[in-house]
Amino acid sequence: MTNSLVEKLRDSRSSPSVLRDKLIRAKGGQHDKIIFVFEGFDDVGVYEEWIKKINDNIEFEPIPGKGKRQLLDLHKSLVDKNDKNISNTLFFVDHDFDKDNEYGDNVCVLNGYSIENFLCSKSVLNSLLKDEYRCAGEVDIREDIIANFEKCYNDFCKHFYDINYYIFSARREKVEIVKKPERVTNFVNVEVDKITPKEYNVEEVVLFGGAVDISKHQQDYSLLSSMYSVRGKYILDFFKKWLAALTDDRKSANSILFNRDLPKITGEPHSFELRRLASASAPPESVNVFIQNWLLTKL
Repeated sequence: MTNSLVEKLRDSRSSPSVLRDKLIRAKGGQHDKIIFVFEGFDDVGVYEEWIKKINDNIEFEPIPGKGKRQLLDLHKSLVDKNDKNISNTLFFVDHDFDKDNEYGDNVCVLNGYSIENFLCSKSVLNSLLKDEYRCAGEVDIREDIIANFEKCYNDFCKHFYDINYYIFSARREKVEIVKKPERVTNFVNVEVDKITPKEYNVEEVVLFGGAVDISKHQQDYSLLSSMYSVRGKYILDFFKKWLAALTDDRKSANSILFNRDLPKITGEPHSFELRRLASASAPPESVNVFIQNWLLTKL
């Protein structure tokens, strides 16, 4: 099979028509049936946890798509054609590095780069420490570990600044990114008590499909918090690697962060599903407001 044919097949799976077929099957002829459409399978469990916290009486059928563009194209098509299937069909998309994020009343845009940015936080870590790491009742240990995590998190964001800024610049200029890092440990060493950078040339690890004025967007980018300025995939990868180091430290006879005898832990507590993290996180403000406003239209 030629590369061009493979690419055509891959593109066809991401077309809005494929997603519309899923929507029609889920509706089953009931145009007012509540359908929530997400960017991918990973989003389903996370949003189920968040929406349950907002209102546990909402019964909806989730549909995973193939990315933000597919969802937005389908939404636009349904609106333009005044398709009855738009009724009670809500779309949930990441903010990403996009500048314009106003798509209509049926589209919820996260108030952060992506769902991962909301899942890797000190409140989530505190929940993991109480349960999986068996530190319930050990308030001082948890507080010290959380303070250490926040330092590592901030150092990670600092060391990954250039990579994120290059990606941000390309997105703002709508230039294709032909190569970008996927694994954070190729660029930083993640240890339980410190993050240290590795040597790399950002111009070699982030490649563009066209010309990008790198100096043009510094001011806009500098105003963003880490919730918006760091790709969620990077934050999640960092969080997983740091928690793996925390697990090793928890099991070590010469622990750095666990300074007293504690109950033994079994398994690998850093191996989790995103739903577990979502269960310990608060729903993003944008999702909360979006759902509450939508519910008002049902009264």
